[in-house]
Amino acid sequence: MSKICRLCGSTDAFTKYSIKEYTVLECSQCGFAYITPLDVQASIHALYKHRYFNSTEELGYRNYEKDSRIRAVTFSYYFRLIQKYLVRKKSVLDVGCSDGSFLRITQQNSFEKNEGIELNEEMFTAASKEFTVYDQPLELFDTKNQYDLITLFDVLEHIPDLKNACRKLHDICRRDGLLVILTPDYGSLARKVYGRKWFQFKPKEHINYFTRKRLIGLLSDNGFETLHAGRGVSLVDHEFINDRLRRYHYSFLGFLFSLFGRLFFLGRSHIKISNSSIFLIAKRVQ
Repeated sequence: MSKICRLCGSTDAFTKYSIKEYTVLECSQCGFAYITPLDVQASIHALYKHRYFNSTEELGYRNYEKDSRIRAVTFSYYFRLIQKYLVRKKSVLDVGCSDGSFLRITQQNSFEKNEGIELNEEMFTAASKEFTVYDQPLELFDTKNQYDLITLFDVLEHIPDLKNACRKLHDICRRDGLLVILTPDYGSLARKVYGRKWFQFKPKEHINYFTRKRLIGLLSDNGFETLHAGRGVSLVDHEFINDRLRRYHYSFLGFLFSLFGRLFFLGRSHIKISNSSIFLIAKRVQ
């Protein structure tokens, strides 16, 4: 078992959790947490090629299309936050763009070049009908383009080669362009309360875990200044909450929600809930 931190190189890492055949190591020096053993890079990328968005296994999404209404509302909310910091609205690259949900929003808001990266073959095919989409992993993405906005929604935790990925993000982001990241918050109260049962621990696919401080530091080391670092949220409806409580086996909470859940909505179609993530906006300054 390698106890060398994949970010800072320290050998001062310790076992925090054991989850099936995997171990969560936490670096004492920088606070980064990561999964070991790490499957070879090619195998990790192969996880996303087929049926990741319609999976019957403990991997990916059971029915990605079913939650399309939630994504549309949540992405619109995030775009309103992002707009406050945009200098230019010409080009966007959405890394892990799936079916192009976020690109539709940027297109509707006058972005001229709306592009994505997607490894899953089915989603790549669907998104390519509307947008320019590439099927290369970010670390291997070969382009001379630079973008005004680069987004990684629920992507950074999956990337096996973080150092090369961060260098690539720097190279393809214009100076004063924005980098937007949504990723699980290792420093969250939910992780501390639920421990190894935290719902963001998915060792086959989620291999990197950041606190806000560590993520801000990583971006600073790669030429980005953080403008906003807050809690990630989802704007959800009653059906979505019921589904997630059942999926993650919170049976007692599910029972309570079935009795009293609609009281939280008070006539609203959606409510904002924490998804135990970090939502960060950074600007390339170097």
